Amino acid sequence: MIRGNKSVSIVFNKKLFLAAIFCVAQPVWAQSITVTGSVFHFLSGTNTQIAAGSLGTSFTLTDNLVIGGRFGPVGELTIQDGAIVSVAGLTGLPDNNTSTGTLNLNNGGVLQTSYLVSGGGTASVNFNGGILRVNDNEANFLQSFQANAIKVNSAGAYVDTQAFTVGINNSTGIITGSGSFTKQGSGTLSITGSNTWGGSTSVAAGTLGFTTYTQSSSQTLTIGASSIANYGKLNVSGVATFNAGANLAVDVASINTLAKDQTLSGVISAGTLNATTFNVTDNSALLNFVAVRNGSAIDLNIVNASTIYDAVRAQSMAPAYGAARILDALPSSGDTGVVSSAFNRLPTQSSVARAVNQTLPVISGNQAIQGTLSTYQNLIQQRNAGNATGLSSGDALSNKNGWGKVFGSRADQDDRSGAAGFKADTWGLALGGDAEVAPGARFGLAYGYAKTSVNGNTDLSGTAQRANIDSHVVSAYGSKDMGSNRTFSFQGDIGVSGNKSTRQIDFGGLNRTARADYRTYSAHMGAAIAQAFELNQKTTFTPALRADYTWLKSQSYNEIGADALNLSVDSNKTDALVIGADTYLQYRISNVSRIDANIGIGYDTINKQGNIVAAYAGVPGQSFVTTGIDHSPWLVRGGIGYSMIAASGTEINFRYDATGRSDFLNHTASVRAKWAF
Repeated sequence: MIRGNKSVSIVFNKKLFLAAIFCVAQPVWAQSITVTGSVFHFLSGTNTQIAAGSLGTSFTLTDNLVIGGRFGPVGELTIQDGAIVSVAGLTGLPDNNTSTGTLNLNNGGVLQTSYLVSGGGTASVNFNGGILRVNDNEANFLQSFQANAIKVNSAGAYVDTQAFTVGINNSTGIITGSGSFTKQGSGTLSITGSNTWGGSTSVAAGTLGFTTYTQSSSQTLTIGASSIANYGKLNVSGVATFNAGANLAVDVASINTLAKDQTLSGVISAGTLNATTFNVTDNSALLNFVAVRNGSAIDLNIVNASTIYDAVRAQSMAPAYGAARILDALPSSGDTGVVSSAFNRLPTQSSVARAVNQTLPVISGNQAIQGTLSTYQNLIQQRNAGNATGLSSGDALSNKNGWGKVFGSRADQDDRSGAAGFKADTWGLALGGDAEVAPGARFGLAYGYAKTSVNGNTDLSGTAQRANIDSHVVSAYGSKDMGSNRTFSFQGDIGVSGNKSTRQIDFGGLNRTARADYRTYSAHMGAAIAQAFELNQKTTFTPALRADYTWLKSQSYNEIGADALNLSVDSNKTDALVIGADTYLQYRISNVSRIDANIGIGYDTINKQGNIVAAYAGVPGQSFVTTGIDHSPWLVRGGIGYSMIAASGTEINFRYDATGRSDFLNHTASVRAKWAF
């Protein structure tokens, strides 16, 4: 038994006979075992299994391997689950006429050897998803095997030639079974005879040759392709027979340089080609392959299946229309060619559309800032509302007041009209003070800080756009008692927000993150007029009309980290003018406590979508417009709060507020303390 987490080396000068070695999926087994000597025997009736554990498992034999032999009647070796057995010399099954040797290659298990030979007894090789890898050029890789000795089971057989030239004599039908056969590696595998297995045939790379080849209607020939210089080929020296409408599939590699108007020449070639038509399929949404007969060969011409623009149109992703037109015309050289190849690898129109969305600028930043500013503005309005009614609100207004407020909010914007929504979490602090500057008139100043974390929805793109925003706002506010319980209030703010955004790009083999750092400047003016009605000694009802104008301007910026897909984004402006009506209800529980509630509606008379103009770094002269979220102009707002005066004279206020539009909801919870001095 061999344990440990280091490599193990076994050196011997004579033959070594192993009745059983188990290297199964346990971390205590050796990561790799190297055996040096003349020959290595697996024998006895026990099935020896080598499977990859958590450390990985590999056997390296510097000479030959024999499974079954004269010192034991039966030998069986199973390599599975990604384990690798590397044999510098030959692999024999078994080495005398009275023995049995069996090799099982399962589920990604790999045997790498110079060649396999049947030594005289009963030899069998069972493929069930395993790989037989070649060490060197070898004209007769499977030597002396009987008919039906090599079985291709349901998970298939994989033969990796690497870059070597290899031959197999299958004229007696040594390879049979119901599974599929896949040739891997850039080298050449020439099989004397025909494809005697029942499943399909794949040429992932290099050339697979036969003396004769026959494909039935239930079988498919699959060709791997990464460029016009690197693709799989089927070469039949004699007669190749395909039924009408024969199935031919193209497996486009995740990293490829294939493009429209290219040709994969001689994908199939034969001495005599019996074929009429082919049903060609592929795993690319943007490329199609057309089979064209060229004498006794078949070429594949590459044409457009659809465009990137067609894909986003089919998914009704209007914000991506402009970008899609640019992406359709990317140059095929440099990193833009890499990007084009990544799109060509995508299998469906929906996956193409999702990929385009990953390349769009972060559109949620300004809306998140606008939501944060709205939350802050409501805090100031609530402070003004204590004066707006012209009533004491349960406590006498002193000449001077200072206050502080902490708040947290959560905004949820659903996807709308093909534009991705977002979730934004904000916490912040506001500090202010106000005083009576004239009879019935108050004026105050305030400062607010908010930190917002924005996570874009992933339903449309598959990856998230993120932004971290730090906002600073200073405000001036005040109110004027106009008599008869009517008041006028106003508020003005200016602010700056620092934005750090990221876009994750992950499609077609690309994995990049675009980053940006820029500022957004803001300004706001608001005014309201309110009329208070005292319903009874404890209850006051106050309707109000108000208007708020908000202006935002974001700096231009250039992203880093995504090469050709970095964006150069123009500065952009957006504004809103919301006219609304609100009602406030105040109920005084006692001289030191009260409940406040409000509800209102607003209408944004401007209601801009917040479009963004940008260009990809790979084609800097071609800009496109990304349309923002198409909001409803109508909004509803409301809230409820409880206030009390502590024994120290400090007023404490707890509030919950919410603002909603179609597919948008912002919740805010806050706590305020006010001191009179």
